[in-house]
Amino acid sequence: MTQNTSTAVMARRTEPLDSFDDFPTPPWAGRALVEHVLRPMGVVPEECSCWEPAANRGFLVKALEESFSSVLASDIHDYGAGYPTHDFLKGATWGLSDHCWIITNPPFRLAEDFTYAGLEIATKGVAMLARTSFLEGKSRYKNLFAVNPPTVVATFVERLSLYKGRVADGGNSATSYSWFVWDSKDTEPGYKGRWIPPCRKELEREGDYDQTCQILIRKKSKDGTGGQKWINVPGDYTSVGLFQISPFEIFEQDVPAGYTMVDYRKVRT
Repeated sequence: MTQNTSTAVMARRTEPLDSFDDFPTPPWAGRALVEHVLRPMGVVPEECSCWEPAANRGFLVKALEESFSSVLASDIHDYGAGYPTHDFLKGATWGLSDHCWIITNPPFRLAEDFTYAGLEIATKGVAMLARTSFLEGKSRYKNLFAVNPPTVVATFVERLSLYKGRVADGGNSATSYSWFVWDSKDTEPGYKGRWIPPCRKELEREGDYDQTCQILIRKKSKDGTGGQKWINVPGDYTSVGLFQISPFEIFEQDVPAGYTMVDYRKVRT
């Protein structure tokens, strides 16, 4: 049996301490939160506003805007999506309404800090997308879960694939992700586990994964004379050329076995 070692998938994924942890959320994961978690909990998004404070390039924002009455988006880094830059952990509320949810996919190493900040700011609830292993850890249990357990931990049955610097259709994943949700109306002690059923194909929409790039690959050979060809790469690559993102790092996961990447080009903007 061959181990799944895709750079998109490993639970042991690590990023430098100064990294923005640039793994954007496919829109269907946000729609799954709304349709399979929040609505069954009795939340009516159309009557609520929300803030996405780690908005990245807006893929999750796009899904939330389909249901919530209004969506505020910001990020500590400018990814070129036009959102204001703001450090969420500094705690400014920006005058949010009294019907506010905080919903985001935070940098994993800061997920606990984002949760604390969200619980301080949100008036209705908080939803954090994190690896299911976020449930683990003595310190996190003592400081967060034992004091303020989530209302629901909803785990994706169909694995959610997150890619560095882009979103893409399909993919395999060895990492389990869950939505961790705190509802201010909840009065029952402890959290309730819930499954998010297979729903990717049902919740994907046209335009979720715009084709923007091709890569030039060369067949590996001892004398360096292997043939070259351009191949399409799936997903939205608006990150190419932005701070901290190397095209070769982004496209590494798309290079077939036996080939090496030579160049890339945008084919649609």
